[in-house]
Amino acid sequence: MLSAEQEARIEERFRDENLWLWNTYCNDVDVDRIYRTHFMPRKADARYSAMTESELIYRCLGIILESIASSGGESDRGKNRNQGQDSLPVEEE
Repeated sequence: MLSAEQEARIEERFRDENLWLWNTYCNDVDVDRIYRTHFMPRKADARYSAMTESELIYRCLGIILESIASSGGESDRGKNRNQGQDSLPVEEE
């Protein structure tokens, strides 16, 4: 993982080139907004590089649980519903 200083140095080094590419090939979009949103380093309360291994594991588990909760377990419910429908009855001779 990169530190905040490393992220800032990388962004600064490639800023002009990235903006030129965006302005050259995507002139019909809001380049400044997109660049600020997706390319500028953000201030973060917690950085993965500063976390202990156990903090990182708990963070990942939290993200997984949040993802499952927001999807409503749709993929699991679909599996249970389709289990019996996919098999064909076997005729004995």
